[in-house]
Amino acid sequence: MCLVSNPFNRRKLRFSDPAVSGVYWRYSSVLPAYSSESGFHRRNSDLMGRRRMKTNGDEKETHLAETTATYALGVFCQLVNPYISGVDHHKKGFMKDFFDAVLEDDGLRNPLPQHHRNRKPGKTTITTGVWSGINDTDLTRFYNGRKKIPAWKAAEFYQRLDISKVERLCCDISIDALADFQKELIKANIRVTDISELPSATGKWLLSILQANAGGRDILIDGISFQPKFDIFENLPLASGRINNGKLHLGRSSVPWKAYPIPPDKPDDHLEKTYLTQMQAAYADHLHKPINCSDDLPQTCRPEYAKQREYFYDAEGMRRNLRDVIENGEQEFDALKVDLYDGICDTCASDYADGLLRMRATLSQAAGFPLSGSVIAQFPSMIKAAEKKGLCHMLVNDHMLEWVHENE
Repeated sequence: MCLVSNPFNRRKLRFSDPAVSGVYWRYSSVLPAYSSESGFHRRNSDLMGRRRMKTNGDEKETHLAETTATYALGVFCQLVNPYISGVDHHKKGFMKDFFDAVLEDDGLRNPLPQHHRNRKPGKTTITTGVWSGINDTDLTRFYNGRKKIPAWKAAEFYQRLDISKVERLCCDISIDALADFQKELIKANIRVTDISELPSATGKWLLSILQANAGGRDILIDGISFQPKFDIFENLPLASGRINNGKLHLGRSSVPWKAYPIPPDKPDDHLEKTYLTQMQAAYADHLHKPINCSDDLPQTCRPEYAKQREYFYDAEGMRRNLRDVIENGEQEFDALKVDLYDGICDTCASDYADGLLRMRATLSQAAGFPLSGSVIAQFPSMIKAAEKKGLCHMLVNDHMLEWVHENE
């Protein structure tokens, strides 16, 4: 798979180039149908076409409307819309349904800018859902590529985008339609040689669009390159890798590294219910009284309880980033968990006076345990004590660790 960068730069980068070794990208010499020759002069590329396609076995005729999209998000939405099932295909409906489907619903939204908080919502301002704070009339402009979404909203979407959800939506496309989709992606300067890589390419394209918009830029107008994705870090200097300024740096290559999420005030039951239930049982065992939430804890215990949630979200943030920036990121993350489990299971299984002491001893063992079960363990700044402790809570979620045994 190749993610195509600025089409007006004729130089091609080879995989053997030390600057991009192990990175899936190259420059294309092909002028696209959708492109911007500069920030001021857009290449005329109106497109009119009709095609037959099969979606989920049902053949239907679609009409690719004439488009003069200026901004990249409009190109993305117009290209993807006909192929995605289970969403409203009208412009506003698609914007609402699609982004509601691909954003993580973890409540970790960026607050509205100050001038939006102080301003009374207008008649067309959306007050609920993923587009909260945006004028309803602007959704059509975003879809048409006539307006760029505000940087604050793009930043929120960038942080919450789950590429795996984009991939699942694209995986529902039939084989016949995928071939047609592949041709349309080429017009948008995304060259995918293997049809099986189309869902992944689509997700990474959207991620790059949102990242640029979050910085007040646009990959189409400003000719910004798509961000690369590391291929298991082959031939890259892992020991010198570092994370700063929102990027993971390896040698002369870098990819976006999202800030880790902040625990929401109300715990996310989907992510946290199991490990929090065990942690509450551990405190109850220690304090000899029922604990069903953090409010039941004495003030002296609440900072430790809150810190454990931070550790969990540190590990969750690492998982999401690995999923988005390396091939097989989820598998490598799971390998880390298994390696850590092997190093702490005996500590957890030992006898303790209560469950809280068991949890504290196990977390302490995890913090100092040297991981080696995955290539990503070689990063000195990625997997610190906080992430290791968070992995312990994930192992509780997986029912591999218990602070309070059922027979106690």
